[in-house]
Amino acid sequence: MSAEPEHKVPWYEYIDRKRRHNFLAILEELSRRQDKHAPDFLLIGAMALLIEGYLQYLAWWDIDLLFRNEETLQRFARNATAPGLRIEQMDDEVISTSDIVCLHTMWSFGRTWTNVDYIYRPDRFQFFYEACCQRAPFSQSIRLENHEYHINLLLANPWDIFVDKLTLRRTMEQLQMKDSFGIDLRHIVTILQRHRTNQRFWKYISTRSEALAEKKVLNETLMKLIEIAPELGYEGICSPNEVTRYFG
Repeated sequence: MSAEPEHKVPWYEYIDRKRRHNFLAILEELSRRQDKHAPDFLLIGAMALLIEGYLQYLAWWDIDLLFRNEETLQRFARNATAPGLRIEQMDDEVISTSDIVCLHTMWSFGRTWTNVDYIYRPDRFQFFYEACCQRAPFSQSIRLENHEYHINLLLANPWDIFVDKLTLRRTMEQLQMKDSFGIDLRHIVTILQRHRTNQRFWKYISTRSEALAEKKVLNETLMKLIEIAPELGYEGICSPNEVTRYFG
């Protein structure tokens, strides 16, 4: 990936101040639990994009964990404990459908709570893990007031998140509804605006979409997004010609 500009505001300052200590404590605990050589889970979604510097706004962030399989998800749900940690399940049991297995939980090391979602989607763990193997874990020590947090996590590659989001059924549903508040669309646009003229980005996207055998779906979704972007409030994000030139 190309070098990114430095950001004056640290990523964790986009977490609400009252929830920040709890959030960092959770990321530290996940760092402790994640085997970097043979991980059962990876950090994906908006949190990975926030840490990588793509998202720069204050929001009520969730933590999305993508598991290797349903068995590792179930085992994690049974064994996720640490001194001082409270976990509340938002679902009575693990929810399982034809294309996703998930469990919504809330974690707390103090007086505030953070959503931590456990997710398994067939074929997606291996897709994200292939790129994770080629990147060092994200590692940072953060001193906040009188506390120090040590984070060391395997994060999904932001460019893989771009590919994945463009092939999600819910992304197409957001496009069909012309949902200007669609969070997946917002993330796609943010990444696209940064890399729209980066040939290496488009080559990577092409290769990775072929790995999922969904290049046609990705292309159609991207073209539809560009077509209605002005209606959604995203002016000049990219042109069909640019997509054809770089991705085609």
